[in-house]
Amino acid sequence: MGSPHIQGVVISGNADQDVSIQVKHERNSVFLLCKLKPGESVTYWRKDGIEVRNSNDSQLLVGSAVEDHRGLYQCYTHLKRTGSLQLHFRMCQYCVQLNSATVMGMVAAEVLATAFLVVAVCTLAAQEPSRRSRASDKQNLLAHDQLYQPLGERNNGQYSHIGVAKARHR
Repeated sequence: MGSPHIQGVVISGNADQDVSIQVKHERNSVFLLCKLKPGESVTYWRKDGIEVRNSNDSQLLVGSAVEDHRGLYQCYTHLKRTGSLQLHFRMCQYCVQLNSATVMGMVAAEVLATAFLVVAVCTLAAQEPSRRSRASDKQNLLAHDQLYQPLGERNNGQYSHIGVAKARHR
């Protein structure tokens, strides 16, 4: 997980047999190397058809690996031969490489955690709550097992008596 690295580099180019471009990643920078025949030298570099300044070397500093530097890069030799490369890369700072052992470990951890939760829930659900008995739990609230307690007599509101229902007309 530590330092960022290039996740994937898409390279496509159509170059002379003797001129090729390679991508090099050092620290947080990306370089392009123009591989030539012995005795040849790079005259200049171009990116997307525009000449790159200060690039009279066989190695071109593209820039920081975090920035987006996609494009068509070309190196030109003093013999007018060119090498070209279409560059597109994506940085991955916090990537986890998945292999079968990592996936199996994650699955085993999930199964173990789920089993632990099932056991904990079943154990808690099986236990009866131990609560202290209260005095109201033991005494009868209504005398003689009455289901209902009669209402007191009063006549002070419109709801204190049941009236005759009026017939509905539809």
